[in-house]
Amino acid sequence: MEQKITPQTRAILLHHLYGLVCRDYEKILTLAQKHNLYVIEDCAQCTGAKFKNQPVGNLGDVAIYSSEQSKAFTTGQGGIVTTNNEAIANKLHEFYKSVPFPPVQKIENLLYTLIYNYYAYAHPRRWFWRDWADYFYGNHILVSTTSQEIDEVKPEFYACKMPAPLADIGLNQLKKLDRFNSQRRLNAKSWDVWCEARGYKKPLILKDSEPIFLRYPVMVEPQKKSNRDWAINELKVRPGVWFVTHKHPAPQKVEGCPAADSAVAQCINFPTL
Repeated sequence: MEQKITPQTRAILLHHLYGLVCRDYEKILTLAQKHNLYVIEDCAQCTGAKFKNQPVGNLGDVAIYSSEQSKAFTTGQGGIVTTNNEAIANKLHEFYKSVPFPPVQKIENLLYTLIYNYYAYAHPRRWFWRDWADYFYGNHILVSTTSQEIDEVKPEFYACKMPAPLADIGLNQLKKLDRFNSQRRLNAKSWDVWCEARGYKKPLILKDSEPIFLRYPVMVEPQKKSNRDWAINELKVRPGVWFVTHKHPAPQKVEGCPAADSAVAQCINFPTL
């Protein structure tokens, strides 16, 4: 990382992946301080995790948290940015005031998507209600990743204010966050047992950190990633495949990243909630 720093470098973006605290957290912070760089913490997958009893996102200059539907709490799409730096906070506030709300139709479709997801994936009798939800809400569903993002084009309606109905849902979700994360950690223990029984390496937990295990990542044989029917048959779950390319979900590869090459070929992730 230090070799990549040039006179044009302004900041380092560090990522807390799968709900695990970034392996080189303190080293990156020290490196940034040495070169007088800002640190942006990507906490999109790690809302609620802690390092030395402090929530992640507090040690860098800015932190971003995602509330997209696959994350630790949800508003359908969107997220939150935080900072402990008053000057940066003022600039963020000015930016917030300058952007519009999404179109009404997009807000309605986000709300319909949340209703659909409940009946399709969370309702105790979802096996019955999913067809009903498909009929009434199927035409309104918004995908979390747009084709523009996959093509590496800034999406339409990028950078909008969060509408009040979605913010209200997010506040309600945040009240449940500790309970959800406690259940994720508990469920992760069963995947620990599974890994130990089959000789797979468990995820690395940074010393003094408390992960949330949004997902449980495991490096398996490449053929087990490319064809996951074995997991459906053996475990009754379909593992996730974050990430199938270096710039997932875009198809492009980044040269010179051997660890990422291995992860793209081998890393799957199990559900924890």
